[in-house]
Amino acid sequence: MTDVPPIEESWERLEAWLAAHAPASSARLNPPASPDAIDDAQRQMAIALPTDLVSSLLRHNGASEFDANGAFQWGARFLPGSHRLLAVQEIVTRRQGLNEVLGQFDETMVGSWWHPEWIPFAHFVAGDDLVIDQRLGPDLGTVGGFMNEEGLRPRRWPSLAAMITDVADAVERQRQIAYFRPHVKDGALEWEIVR
Repeated sequence: MTDVPPIEESWERLEAWLAAHAPASSARLNPPASPDAIDDAQRQMAIALPTDLVSSLLRHNGASEFDANGAFQWGARFLPGSHRLLAVQEIVTRRQGLNEVLGQFDETMVGSWWHPEWIPFAHFVAGDDLVIDQRLGPDLGTVGGFMNEEGLRPRRWPSLAAMITDVADAVERQRQIAYFRPHVKDGALEWEIVR
């Protein structure tokens, strides 16, 4: 993907599409995170969050999968692969948990299963995540899929901005991303697997 627009522009497109076509997913988007909460998270993790992720959190502090009555709302899982955006404190907690599990393994698992410089920002109920690679090198800033049973799959997008742009393009044009095709069910954006 070349010439990726600023993430704010792609979020505007995706927000507009969700509001018009998938209101159950639109309703699950949280209000913005506060700059103080983001700064606190970076202090807790002792790692800087990528600029695109900060911009995204300043628009939506994740997506809520439970409503005010505590009922599960599938509409929160509107990213490809049924991933849900994590709130800033959930990012901290998820990363800490994975780092603790990694600490129980030998050094060969660092970078092959999990790496402390991967930042999870979206979660799937089965324990998988979308992560941003914060390691120095050619993969810095790339988005990949962390599979709890397998580790990191090859990068999917060159940045979070590229991912949000790809999602906005896919829903607007009704095209698939990898083997996921967007569709709306009961007002929620879902992604069916296409073989």
